[in-house]
Amino acid sequence: MILCVKWIHMKTSSNFEFTKKIILEDERVILRPLENTDVEHLLKFSLTEPELWQYALITAAGEKGLKSYINVAVDARHAQKEYPFIVFDKQLKGYCAAQAFGRMATGAIASF
Repeated sequence: MILCVKWIHMKTSSNFEFTKKIILEDERVILRPLENTDVEHLLKFSLTEPELWQYALITAAGEKGLKSYINVAVDARHAQKEYPFIVFDKQLKGYCAAQAFGRMATGAIASF
């Protein structure tokens, strides 16, 4: 699993629909909204690759850390601060990551 952070600068929009179920799909992956019930899909990464979270603001290492990470992400969507997704890899036929798009204080969008 590869953790990648990229910044996309764009103007913020107050009309983004955080309550809408957004699904993004191409020939390789499907991104759908992250839910609290997705712990089971990401737990293996959290248990076997804790180093992925070494530089994260909120660690998702271990089951407790992952549950907390997902709860914070879902709460942030409800608070209209970011929109977290879970990533399903069609080729590997399994979930492989979580990613969030969020509005930063500078007006930039962060993608994790």
